[in-house]
Amino acid sequence: MMIEQILLYLREHPDAEDAAEGIHQFWSVGSSPPATSEEVQSTLSFLVERGWLIVSDHPATPKLYRLNKLCLVEIQLFLKTLGNRESVWH
Repeated sequence: MMIEQILLYLREHPDAEDAAEGIHQFWSVGSSPPATSEEVQSTLSFLVERGWLIVSDHPATPKLYRLNKLCLVEIQLFLKTLGNRESVWH
């Protein structure tokens, strides 16, 4: 599940920030079946709408996505509902 992969990656790397292409290439490594760029973009849009990701949108650069650390508790609860029982954020 792409949403879980992105959120788990951010749990391990809470200061990570990347463009959709980088997220597709590096954050979703090991997904089975491999995620498409459309799936990654759709997931990122959902996470931004939810307030869990912050997007930096500057005219001369690609959009950069990063964790909204104010939502860590809500994200952690969501991950628990997906079966992830780890409760410690690094």
